[in-house]
Amino acid sequence: MTNSPAPRQDHTPTWLYAMLMIGGLVVAVVFTSVIWIRFEKMNQPRIPAASTSTGLPSWIPPSENNPGVDEPMEPEPDQNTPTVLLEVEWSSPQSVDFYSLLDNLDSLKNSTSTAKEILDEATRNYSTGPNGEVERITAEKRGIVKNGPYVNWTFYALEIPCYDLGCPNPVNMILSQDRTQALAIGDEYGLSISSVVPYAKNTSVKYIELPDQITLSNGETLIASSAGSYFHSGTDRTKWKDTGLRFQGYKIYSTDGGCLAIITEDQQAHGFSSRFNAENLDGYKDTDAYANTYFDKNDIPSEEINWSITPVTSTVYRSNYSAGCGSTDCPVIVADDIKPRTSDLIQIGTNKDGDPIYTVKNLAQSKITQSVYEMWYFYAEGKEKPPVEEFLKTYPVPYFLWKDALGRYAVYTLSNLAPLAECGKPVIYLYPEEKTNVSVRLPSFINVTVSEPTYPKQGWTTTAHPDGTLVMPDGSKYGSLFWEGTGVSYKTPTEGWLVKDGEQETFLKETLARLGLNETESKEFMEFWLPLMQDAPYYRVSFIVSEWSKAAPLYVSPKPTTQIRIFMDWEKRSSPISIQAPKIETPKREGFTLVEWGGLLRK
Repeated sequence: MTNSPAPRQDHTPTWLYAMLMIGGLVVAVVFTSVIWIRFEKMNQPRIPAASTSTGLPSWIPPSENNPGVDEPMEPEPDQNTPTVLLEVEWSSPQSVDFYSLLDNLDSLKNSTSTAKEILDEATRNYSTGPNGEVERITAEKRGIVKNGPYVNWTFYALEIPCYDLGCPNPVNMILSQDRTQALAIGDEYGLSISSVVPYAKNTSVKYIELPDQITLSNGETLIASSAGSYFHSGTDRTKWKDTGLRFQGYKIYSTDGGCLAIITEDQQAHGFSSRFNAENLDGYKDTDAYANTYFDKNDIPSEEINWSITPVTSTVYRSNYSAGCGSTDCPVIVADDIKPRTSDLIQIGTNKDGDPIYTVKNLAQSKITQSVYEMWYFYAEGKEKPPVEEFLKTYPVPYFLWKDALGRYAVYTLSNLAPLAECGKPVIYLYPEEKTNVSVRLPSFINVTVSEPTYPKQGWTTTAHPDGTLVMPDGSKYGSLFWEGTGVSYKTPTEGWLVKDGEQETFLKETLARLGLNETESKEFMEFWLPLMQDAPYYRVSFIVSEWSKAAPLYVSPKPTTQIRIFMDWEKRSSPISIQAPKIETPKREGFTLVEWGGLLRK
């Protein structure tokens, strides 16, 4: 009989089995938890973290301006990252020292320089005073953030100094409660403060909104106006006047040219206008009465008026306030010094609301008539401008007056006596000392209508060569950048020259050289403008120089050492005028030089 082997004895301790079982359970739980967490994250919206260990938001791309990190190419904003819309509990503005706010930033802990020293150096490249001193950044505390990843952070409005190419667009800053982290919100393409305060990508502020139509404390109505787009950085609000009228407690301010404004708690200026009630026409119309006629949005067809005199037909009246290269939809208000007395007015009709419209007694002697007559351009070969009496025979109702919501007289003038205008072909030349990558951007309030090369939303980027050749990203080559558009506001110069017909070319050639243009630039200027400066006995010509950078700032990086920017404001004259010629100091070209010329293009 064969004996079977004895069963193998298992001498493994019982406690070891227990440990292995427990370990297996732990691994299973951890694995299941990881899978579950990843699944949950995949189904949750991405919310940006408030900060990283470097004190910067996780979505801020690293760069040379962000200390302690490498410098890759800046990526496009992550389209999957939701925009953070910050709501702010607004408070009365409180001026604070901007630089002291930044003393405790995490991003500067390892820096041997203070925030003030770093920003002074950055600002010195853009803006210095008359004696070379650095102009300071100022700040106002405006409120506290109420929501999102930055709840309870403090909101500040910053004022960046203007520099020789213009004034930067507004920039705001939010600061953590412990003042260790700060982010800039606004236009990162203006003067950069990101050497200390990085920009928050995909982050914006919910500002106070007002209705498109509001009723004032006197029962009158105002309509939201395009004037708001003209209230950009650099607008001097100290000249605005409180009208005494209110909307929900807000003051109604009168501004230049008939525009009205409300400043809300967030310090945003909202434009409004008192508008004549008529059909809103905008663009070209082709009817029996108006053959291929262009209507601006504030034009009043004569058929919209209930005339109590012989009806004026197939005529358009306009009351747009001219603001340099373009106009707003605010009416032109009669100045106090020429304002007629009530006894001097004659009612000649009403609008749809029954509001009366007026003309003036003794029309030929009226200062308003004289102003409109001066604006009228007349030219016939060998003939002088007819006297005002003849003008009134041709245009018996050259304008009418309407009392607006504030009791002011708005003047509506025949449209063919008040042509529209825009900025005509501002041309930009770039001359670096060596091949340089350059970015050029226009302010956001300019509406570009024509450009070459095509103006991208974020501005032009080009490789500029010392001879002025510009190589665009697609490899195309240009000798300059040019644009046309509207939105630039400036006051008509009071100085200039009266140029007789036949002397235009000689005048421009001599004057452009004195203003700093070289032979090529002057030649291209005259090729564009001389054909337009024809068929008149006289021309009033003015050049805007230093004020042009405030009216139409340029954001150029790197900053040019020398900038020569001129803009020609001019008009045809049928009779001579007396005007004082300005003093001209010819600029000297040094280092990287930017040259720009343009002019007022009347339609």
